[in-house]
Amino acid sequence: MKSSDNIEKLFQKYLSGSQTEAEFKELLDHFDTFGTQSPLRSLIGQQMESEYTDSGSLQEMIIRMDANVYQGLENRRNSERFVLRLWPRVAVAAVILLVGTAMLFFTGYLGPKSGYRNMLNAKQISAGKNSAVLTLANGKTIRLSAEKMGLLSSASDLTYTDGTAIDPGLHLGEATALIITTPRGGQYQAVLPDGTSVWLNAASSLKFPSRFTGNERVVELTGEAYFEVTKLKSQNSDAGVKQKMPFLVVSKGQKVEVLGTHFNISSYSDEDDVKTTLLEGSVRISVYPDAKNAKGSEAILLPGQQSVQNFGHIMVREVDAAYAIDWKNGKFSFKNEPLQSIMRKVARWYNVEVTYQNEQLMDRKFSGKVSRYDDVYEVLRILEMTGGAEFKIEGRKITIL
Repeated sequence: MKSSDNIEKLFQKYLSGSQTEAEFKELLDHFDTFGTQSPLRSLIGQQMESEYTDSGSLQEMIIRMDANVYQGLENRRNSERFVLRLWPRVAVAAVILLVGTAMLFFTGYLGPKSGYRNMLNAKQISAGKNSAVLTLANGKTIRLSAEKMGLLSSASDLTYTDGTAIDPGLHLGEATALIITTPRGGQYQAVLPDGTSVWLNAASSLKFPSRFTGNERVVELTGEAYFEVTKLKSQNSDAGVKQKMPFLVVSKGQKVEVLGTHFNISSYSDEDDVKTTLLEGSVRISVYPDAKNAKGSEAILLPGQQSVQNFGHIMVREVDAAYAIDWKNGKFSFKNEPLQSIMRKVARWYNVEVTYQNEQLMDRKFSGKVSRYDDVYEVLRILEMTGGAEFKIEGRKITIL
């Protein structure tokens, strides 16, 4: 049996992130031995009482604990020495004991609150799914299959990414404008004629040509999209020398210029800020603050930076860029984010209406992470547990109490 002193030492190293793989394995073995009676409960409580006095710090601790647990469990699951039959029991014990106990201690939640009762009897509101409409230059619309992974656009044809035809009678011929649009509760992927991959979030649209010509590749974005841009050289440069062909994304009040890189743009009409987050390469942001396109400020982003453009003014800050694309990977992630911003994302993805009975909660900040493919109840449950908000669901309407 492991001593309390040793368990406390392991726990402190775990909190600081300095534990070795062997030490983390020992901590997990402790879960398997003691289950829910683990003395780690009291250690978690003492840690919170002594060091984490404000909600932001508590939420940061919960997120870090959650990430450490799952990474350690994943590493252990992939180890050749790991006994597979122990995985479910150890995983449940670890997550409940570390993350669950932290949340319970933080919120004082010991049973269903009124908000839970308001949600438990509500009709299930399912998560969004693959859904999009393709609009051709002549105005014809084609509803894209929800069963397919995405759209593949070539110089003369449109297919799904698996090679099957979208419309057997469709032939593009000359370069023409195309628009792919996702509804509220929808998402879709598109591969553009140059090989650039784009992931569209809910309530978004991307306008692009069926063939890129000239010296630039220009697309127009409304809403949110993640881009993985392919490097390309123009075919008709002077003196027969091919030049790099920049990729331009025009969105609300700004233009993003890249050559080949990975980045995310969030440019919704109901958000004041346009956020561009760079994961790889570099981009130049040009801001156009007025209708006359009088050139405004510019900024160059490096990986791990985000520009926030607001009515012609631009600010650059360091961020955890992975948070910006968690939506693409099936997660809702928020870190010290105002509730009203979170709920706008919830409204788009679950296609629901959100109202506030208690408007004082609109600016309260929350941190957390949950699967985007869970029922909306799970997302709201996490918000209740980590920030004290309560919710009521009536049909497709969510009220913050």
